[in-house]
Amino acid sequence: MIEKARKNLNRILDRSNRPPLLTLHIYKRHVLMMVIVVWLVLLGYGAYFRFFMVLPQGAATILPEMSLDLTDKKILILSPHCDDEILSSAGLIQRAQQNNSNVRVVITTDCNSRKIGTKRQEESKKALESVGIKNDNILFWNLPEKDKSSQQNIKDSDVYGLIKSEVESFLPDLLLAPHFDDTHIDHKIVGSSVAEIIEEEKNIKPIVAYYLIHYNFLKYPSPSGFNPDDYLLPPVRLIGLNEEWFKLTLSGEEIENKKEAIFMYKSQLSIRNPILQDLLLDFIRQNELFMIKK
Repeated sequence: MIEKARKNLNRILDRSNRPPLLTLHIYKRHVLMMVIVVWLVLLGYGAYFRFFMVLPQGAATILPEMSLDLTDKKILILSPHCDDEILSSAGLIQRAQQNNSNVRVVITTDCNSRKIGTKRQEESKKALESVGIKNDNILFWNLPEKDKSSQQNIKDSDVYGLIKSEVESFLPDLLLAPHFDDTHIDHKIVGSSVAEIIEEEKNIKPIVAYYLIHYNFLKYPSPSGFNPDDYLLPPVRLIGLNEEWFKLTLSGEEIENKKEAIFMYKSQLSIRNPILQDLLLDFIRQNELFMIKK
C-alpha cells in the first residue's frame, strides 16, 4: 500500500511539472505571430525607406565633402533644360570662376514645350551671367524635349553624338551631367549618354560628377520647398557600392547669389504649378550634391 501510494504521488508530481499542452501550443503560436509581425514591419519600413526616402538631415555630417581642385580647370556642364545648370551647380560655378577655371555650359534641349523657348534661354543667360559665365561660354543645342525615340538606342541619338563631339573637342577636366537614374527623360538620356561615352572613351577620362534634379517629387528633395538652412541629400535607393555621393558646402554669399540667379527664371516661377515652383526653391540649400562613380 505504501509503495503504491508513493508511485501515485510521484505520478501526480510529475504531471504538475509539465506545461499544459494547450498553453504550450498557444505560446508557440504567439511567438510565431510576433516574429511574422516584426518581420513584416521591418520589411515594409525597409522597402519604404529604400524606394522613397532620402537620407535624414543628420546624415549631412557624415556625407563627404567634395574636395576637387577647381583651379585653372576646364569644366563642362551639361544641362537638359534652362535652369538645371543653376539648380545643380551655381555654387560650384562661382567657386570655379573665382579660381580662374574655364566653365562651359551646354543646354541640350530647346525648352520650347510651352512655346517660350527663347524666353527661357534669355533667362539662362542672365542667371549664368550673374554667377560669372559670359554668353561666349553658353551653348544651346536646341534639341526637342521629351524625345522618347532617343531612349530606345542612346548611341543613335543626336544628343549622344553631340556630347561625344563636345567632350572630344573641349577635353574637360571635370564634367557635370544629370544622374542617369533621373526620372525625367531628357535628364536620363543625357546622363546615360555621358556614362556610355566615358565607359568607351579610353583616352578621355575627365572626372564625371552626376547631379540629381528629378526623382520622387514627393520625397526628393526633402523637405520640399524653400528651406535654405537644410541640406540636399540623396535618395537611399541611389546609394550603391560603386557610387559615392559628395556635398559641396556653400558659403552664405554663394547661397545668396544662387538664390538670386534662381529667381531670374521668372517663366518657371510665374506659372501656377506649385510642384514646379517648389522644385526651383528646393535647390536653395546649404550644399550642392554630386555623385562620382568609384
